[in-house]
Amino acid sequence: MGVGHVPQEPIRTPGENPLVQGRERRGTAGPRDLAAARRARGVWGENLAAAWYVRNGWRIVDRNVRHGRGEIDIIAEKNGTFAGCEGKARRNGDFGAPGEAMSPHKRRTVRLAAFGWARGNGLRASRLRFDVALIVGNRIEVVQGAFF
Repeated sequence: MGVGHVPQEPIRTPGENPLVQGRERRGTAGPRDLAAARRARGVWGENLAAAWYVRNGWRIVDRNVRHGRGEIDIIAEKNGTFAGCEGKARRNGDFGAPGEAMSPHKRRTVRLAAFGWARGNGLRASRLRFDVALIVGNRIEVVQGAFF
């Protein structure tokens, strides 16, 4: 063996199962567990936002609306005004405020989904308003008319 020699077979300890290496042997959480936890937090946040709308006299018209590539979490109605709400939930503020996740691209996809929903239900786009539900821990703040 000289400098830079790379063995053809991986180096294994005697008696080790050749199919199990590294992370699998240690039993750490895999990417699926993290994705499931993020989805669960998102659903929890959407439910919290929907409850906020109901407490404030709004009627939930639709949830998780998809149109084309766009998606919007909640569509609520009150006195002929329709609010499309995108929920952003964070366990804590360690990685920034939830509102920072509302990039121009995300606002565009929310708009497209809401306009597609309105068209499909015979509504004029002028009756739509876009809100963002910002959730950190158990605290919710709904920014009404957050963007156009």
